[in-house]
Parts: sequence; structure tokens; C-alpha cells
Amino acid sequence: MELTLTGAEELLAALRSLDEKASTKIMKKALRAGAKVIETHAQQDAPKRTGVMAAAFKIKVSQKKRNHRVTATVALNASAFKGKFYALFVNYGRHVGLRTLASLYRAKQSKQEQKFIPGTRWMNKSFEKSASQALSVISDVAKQELDSIKGEK
Repeated sequence: MELTLTGAEELLAALRSLDEKASTKIMKKALRAGAKVIETHAQQDAPKRTGVMAAAFKIKVSQKKRNHRVTATVALNASAFKGKFYALFVNYGRHVGLRTLASLYRAKQSKQEQKFIPGTRWMNKSFEKSASQALSVISDVAKQELDSIKGEK
């Protein structure tokens, strides 16, 4: 998947012209807005049997000071499941059978294949559907914040 952001060089130059604290604040706000778009699409695409997965999404925006990087993550909040850990199985798939080390060793020795149930990859698909929209939202929010800062000066 390839995404292109028009005006990215001008946006980066404008962010670099600000001090680090102001540019970090702008990027955190912009990334949170873009992550919200992805979260909304993921909630719509989540399996609906109980509704727990759609309610378990969480956005985390963090800053890595060592390499001056701001990241946003949309993930399933593990504490919302309260013992129901099936979300990753639905998305990524699972092996059927015993999961002890001895049973895996016996299966390997007898060259017996364990049955694998593939996942639906709904989280990946919802990201791919919403990535371009999220990128444009990030760009728009960053430009609005830059304009508001320039208007204050």
C-alpha cells in the first residue's frame, strides 16, 4: 500500500521552524485526529457477536525523545476483555489442539500437522480502507494548528 501526502515538505519545514515543544504538541493533536478516523473504521468492521471488540479500542499517542518521533497507535485494550482473549484469534487465526510443549514435540516427531483456522484480518483491512482518509485528516489538523499558531504571533 502506498500513500502520498501532497504538501508534506512544506508542512515539515513549517513544523521544523517551530520549537520542539510546539511542533510536538501539533503533531500529537494531528496524529490523535488521524487515529480517531482509523478507530472509527475499525469499530465499524469489528465482529459484532458480543460488541466487546468494538468497545475495546484505545488510542495511544506517545513521544520518543531519543529520535524525536511522535507515534499514534490504535489497538485493542486488553483490560476491556476481562478474560475473553478471542480477539487476536479472530484477527490472526489459531491452531486447533493441545498447546503443551510435549504435545507440540510429539506432533513434530510424528510429522503430524496441526489444523490451522485462518483469521479474518479485519483489523488490517479496516486500516487499509481508512489510511488515506486518516492521512488527509492528519495533514488538515496540522495545517490548522500551524495557521492558528502563526495567527497568534
